[in-house]
Amino acid sequence: MGNVKGLFKFADWYDIVLMFLGTVGAVGDGCSTNVLLLSASSVMNSLGYGSQTQQNHGVFMPELAKV
Repeated sequence: MGNVKGLFKFADWYDIVLMFLGTVGAVGDGCSTNVLLLSASSVMNSLGYGSQTQQNHGVFMPELAKV
């Protein structure tokens, strides 16, 4: 039972669709944390200009809106 054929031996089309949807959901769940970290880091980079924020005060909200 070490091959893929053994996995699908007794599966009908409904089981195969459910396995496919489960695989897609698992990949999406694994990627969601990384996407959240990338988007949060963009927001933090927009907020963290430091001393440049005082000089470019009018640019702050447009930079944040780009994210």
